[in-house]
Amino acid sequence: MISKELLEKVRSELDAALLTIGAANGLQIRSGNCSYSKTTATFKLEVAEVSEDGEVASKFAEPFVRLISAWSQTLDADDLGFVFSGAHGVQFRVVGLNTRARKFPIVCESLEDGHTYKFTLEAVERAKQLAVLKTLSSLEEEGGK
Repeated sequence: MISKELLEKVRSELDAALLTIGAANGLQIRSGNCSYSKTTATFKLEVAEVSEDGEVASKFAEPFVRLISAWSQTLDADDLGFVFSGAHGVQFRVVGLNTRARKFPIVCESLEDGHTYKFTLEAVERAKQLAVLKTLSSLEEEGGK
């Protein structure tokens, strides 16, 4: 009989094997969602290209580069990879745009734990404006010395 505990064990073994296969082919391969019954289980596989500098491509990166200027007057394609501080000082990196998410379209990755989180467009625009203000104030301080 297939159980949640068994599938968790299978997932960890599967991810270890997929790591080896992915590394040999320049890809990141992970097991995704799993659905199961008493006698069968189905895992989804997530495959992403790994660039030469080690960055893993996100399925949300291309829409961000292509469409962000239509979604925001503050953000542009160069803001892909923008790092900002969220609540409690946690650092996040912008990894893409989910065009199907109306309320939380900006996809970010936590630099602390690697998990992805969704943000409102306004939250990331405010974070960018704050970063610009901090940069300007530090430049003024340097210029005044």
